[in-house]
Amino acid sequence: RDWTRNTQIIKNLLEFRRLKKRIMFSPESYKFSRHLKMATVEDRVVGLVLMALGVLIWVYYTTWTIVTPFLPSDHPVQDYFPDRSLALAIPGVAGVGLLGAIGLFVHKVAADKAAKEAKKKAS
Repeated sequence: RDWTRNTQIIKNLLEFRRLKKRIMFSPESYKFSRHLKMATVEDRVVGLVLMALGVLIWVYYTTWTIVTPFLPSDHPVQDYFPDRSLALAIPGVAGVGLLGAIGLFVHKVAADKAAKEAKKKAS
């Protein structure tokens, strides 16, 4: 009896896999792709600039926080970096600002949704 039950489970699993493959690779599953557009040259340039800027900021901050503490204070490289106490203050302030912006956005979306529902109820 357990053998027939296990056999049925295996058959169901294989049937599920077969159906899943048929659904995944069917033309209907790619209907959304007609709305996608290739990135323009301008988009790619903007992406490249943003990536380069991100890498530069990462290299600068990493050098500032990891390398400069091991250099003597009179080393010429130290002239290119602000005080080390700002190494935590600047990202902290930026993080608080980012969280505040996210909170304001969520509040705005929730307020707009509530206003829309109130308007819908009133009509």
